[in-house]
Amino acid sequence: MNTLLSVIIPFRKRSGNRASVERLDQAIACFTDQPDIELVVFDTGRQSTRLKLTNRQQNNLRYFHQYQPGVFAPGRQVRNATVACPF
Repeated sequence: MNTLLSVIIPFRKRSGNRASVERLDQAIACFTDQPDIELVVFDTGRQSTRLKLTNRQQNNLRYFHQYQPGVFAPGRQVRNATVACPF
């Protein structure tokens, strides 16, 4: 895969909010036919939601889970943690 662009999707499922997982799955599905775009989902919730995703086997998807307690701050926590991940 010759990646031209990486799209980082910060995510945290809140307890009892099934719709957030469905919205994440729909966002991932939007990139099914875009092999030149790498999707990076960085999940900071208590438990990984990867197995709940219909599109988890998508070739251009990288999924990371790292629990981060406290207020969800995607700009600070997720961006910095994603950049530090070994690709």
